[in-house]
Amino acid sequence: MDYLKLAVSWIPSKKARHYLRTCLSNVDLKQELLSLGYFVKEGIRPNSVLVMEANTTHGEVVPGYVKYLCDMGYNVDVVLTPRVAAERPFERFKDEKLRFFVFSHFLLKLFFKLPQLRHYHKIIMTSSAYYFLGDGKNWPAVADVFGLQKFDKRLLVVEHDLLDVEKFNEEPLLQENRLITLSDFGRGMMVNPHYFGEFKSHPKNEVTNFIVVGGIQAQRKNHGMLIEAVKELYHSGVKNFKITIVGKGNLEGVPEEIHDYFDIKGRLDFPKMYDEMEKADFFLTLLDYTNDLHRRYLRTGTTGSRQLILGFALPCLINEEFARFYGFDDGNSIVYPQNDLAAAMVQAIELNGTGYKEMCQKLLILQNEIYQQSLGNMQKILG
Repeated sequence: MDYLKLAVSWIPSKKARHYLRTCLSNVDLKQELLSLGYFVKEGIRPNSVLVMEANTTHGEVVPGYVKYLCDMGYNVDVVLTPRVAAERPFERFKDEKLRFFVFSHFLLKLFFKLPQLRHYHKIIMTSSAYYFLGDGKNWPAVADVFGLQKFDKRLLVVEHDLLDVEKFNEEPLLQENRLITLSDFGRGMMVNPHYFGEFKSHPKNEVTNFIVVGGIQAQRKNHGMLIEAVKELYHSGVKNFKITIVGKGNLEGVPEEIHDYFDIKGRLDFPKMYDEMEKADFFLTLLDYTNDLHRRYLRTGTTGSRQLILGFALPCLINEEFARFYGFDDGNSIVYPQNDLAAAMVQAIELNGTGYKEMCQKLLILQNEIYQQSLGNMQKILG
């Protein structure tokens, strides 16, 4: 935003200029003042929990955590940044116990100074790191930026990567069962946020629709593996399939002969992404067991693909090592050895309607098992 660069150009410090420009780029002053005024006027309802996502990312995990709280009978106040709120993660989730507030950096600073917040039963941060103030590699903790330690035992933190526990001094949270993880790593309390709202199931499409959600980033997905698999299918004469890609990227470097198999939607808001998930037949995780950046999804962090697969009961194609860790098997997914994606895609394409329906039903069973385990853990956490 050139006008923001101009507005802060008078500040001598480069770090201060970056800080101010980053914070101002996510401001919706009218909406934020309305939120603050409403909050001050209405106050906090009895038996309330505050759920906050301070970043412009991770909006996909918020509905899932709120769902557990609503099912437990709590009133829930949700705080989102303007950018996440505009992407509408709660489009398919309505509940009379929910209230929404929109605050960016400066209003959040003010919000957390309000004395009324002591009336919340618990405060849940759905991210531990604060990406606004980082340099691309290191970030401060949300709790430190907004002084949330004052809430003591009432503060719960969702940690997306256990490598950050030491950096953010979260050992006391671990010891007191106040640190939440998305998967079971043997540390923290696993509560998996895979609810996005109601969805419609459908028979398997005649032209098998594989979906990939997430930009083309090597540290999260091996898109090269996908391109090689599509080339192999094309040269083998297998043509009744398509690849829907939700996320930033283009077909530069992809052989022109296979362009027609790809439908790149670009970055979508949540309602449009949900619609694409609903139309798909299979989810491509594209996890590479040989890539150490991907292997962190077995040790300290959870791929966002897991939440989408469970939330929409959409069978996935996944390497056997990752499948074992996340609870996927040959009954509810298509599991393949090493990086043999092409053979797995052929298996998915050839699966008949009855077999596909059975696979989706078994995935619903896994979805419910993980939901019940997560709900039990959330009940322990909230006391």
